[in-house]
Amino acid sequence: MARPTIGSALGSAAFEERGFAPRGSCTRVTAVSKAVDVLSVLLLLLAVLAFVAGIYALGNRDDLRALYFLVVGALCLRSSTEMLRPRSRSRG
Repeated sequence: MARPTIGSALGSAAFEERGFAPRGSCTRVTAVSKAVDVLSVLLLLLAVLAFVAGIYALGNRDDLRALYFLVVGALCLRSSTEMLRPRSRSRG
């Protein structure tokens, strides 16, 4: 014997009245999630390139340029990890 689900017992209109998202809205969420993932990977690659440029500048004894690239690399790495870190839904 099949058990009735909440959706069949209340009908789909009950979910829409209570503020639940319609069935097609998940595609928008996954598209935004994929865009954020791509952006964070690009930031990670930029961080790696900045660190390499900073190390190269250190080899050329250009201290100010090396410091600049190393700081840019650190900020890009931090931004990349902050975007991928899961956040808690409740702020209380």
